[in-house]
Amino acid sequence: MKIPFWRSKRETDLEKEINSHLEMHAEDQMERGASVEGAAARARRHLGNAAQIKELTRQSWGLVWLERLGHDLRY
Repeated sequence: MKIPFWRSKRETDLEKEINSHLEMHAEDQMERGASVEGAAARARRHLGNAAQIKELTRQSWGLVWLERLGHDLRY
């Protein structure tokens, strides 16, 4: 199944938003003296599980149930 245009744009925007938060936190950590690798690792730990954040955000969009119904019907 192809993802509708509005859905792929939302996914792209969500990915950009998460990456932006990671970059901001990593920059903050580097300003505090962390190495690049250490800052990136701390940023990921600070943010938490990115996949879970994405899933919760998709659920808030309100159409997850419709996608799951489509998957169920195809099965």
